[in-house]
Amino acid sequence: MPKKVNKTEKMKAIADVSITVFKTHGFHDTRMADIAQAAKIGKGTIYEYFKNKADILRYALNQYFHAFTLGAMQTMEDVTEPLEKLLSLIEFAFRHAAAWEDHCTVYVDYFGTARREQEFRIYLDGIYTDMEFILESIIKEGQQAGKFDMAFDSAAVAVLLVSLYEGVILYDVFKGKPGNRKIIRDAAVRLIARGLKSDRPEK
Repeated sequence: MPKKVNKTEKMKAIADVSITVFKTHGFHDTRMADIAQAAKIGKGTIYEYFKNKADILRYALNQYFHAFTLGAMQTMEDVTEPLEKLLSLIEFAFRHAAAWEDHCTVYVDYFGTARREQEFRIYLDGIYTDMEFILESIIKEGQQAGKFDMAFDSAAVAVLLVSLYEGVILYDVFKGKPGNRKIIRDAAVRLIARGLKSDRPEK
């Protein structure tokens, strides 16, 4: 009797290999044959799980952001103070980027040249909306508790924080090597903590 293949595990294995190939050759220059060779499977096998290389990348990026969302929720689970919740989320975001460094590199490569291949466009509107919602909720919570300055537009601050996170990833990729993420993380934490704090006296 043929061995039953676990579809989820097979898809993950193909996606993991593909990220390495995309990083080496660049997404747009990678052929399905390159992925098949690296994965040591037939090209036809890949098509049993994915329609094309954009479908593989979409799956891999969904893994990245699913892990981010799950990790972020777990990080904040036992934290009650809005500022500590926000800072713990920022620290987690930097750790996540380091752990998923190859995904980040491919992600930047893909979106940097995606316009030339419109049929491969992958949109992240929903993912960014989710990230901004989490951040905006924390900021509003801090404002309502009198911990954060009420003058800030919570939605604008959420967009700024997401942009800061993306900017650090871009900087690392374009520089060709990661910066000292601990120093960057600590600086970001201090700046954000000081900047958001309310001037109102504690009750």
